[in-house]
Amino acid sequence: MGDRFCEPIFRWLRIRRMKLFLNAQTNLLDVGSGAEGTMLKDLSPYIKAGVGIDLRAEPYEEGNIKIQQVEFDEKPLPFADSSFDCVSLLATLEHMNRRVELLEEIRRVLKPGGVLIITVPTWAAKPILEFLAFRLKIVSDVGVKEHKTYFWKAELVEALKKAGFSPEQTTVNYFELGFNLSAVARK
Repeated sequence: MGDRFCEPIFRWLRIRRMKLFLNAQTNLLDVGSGAEGTMLKDLSPYIKAGVGIDLRAEPYEEGNIKIQQVEFDEKPLPFADSSFDCVSLLATLEHMNRRVELLEEIRRVLKPGGVLIITVPTWAAKPILEFLAFRLKIVSDVGVKEHKTYFWKAELVEALKKAGFSPEQTTVNYFELGFNLSAVARK
């Protein structure tokens, strides 16, 4: 099924945020890249190499982009320690059962000084997302149905701390009228 009305807008906002942390030497891992890795493909001109992983991914490789089908909620990430300069976890953590364990794995595959970029919906977004998905049908109802949780700032900060990210090297902010959180954590 193609993108719902709001999906390209959300992707554009995520790409705009991501580009602040990328350069021509960046090796990027996009965790939860989606079946087709559309956002990662859009970021291709701004990075050295990118790997996208998702349980529903269609294997794909072209130029500097590789998309792999990977189960990462219950298993370790299939990458060596210190493999990536940047890891994106955009609109993904809320779908995971083992959130802290996934964050620990991301920290493991980040290079020293590497950056993790996260976006998650807040609890305030829950009724809005459900209305947009189930009543207006302008965002993915499947995506919203699969949310395991939502976050407040303190909850996201605590999960990052438990995973080994230093609070001094982490910033977490509300954006989009408080309906989402953005976090940047350095290893």
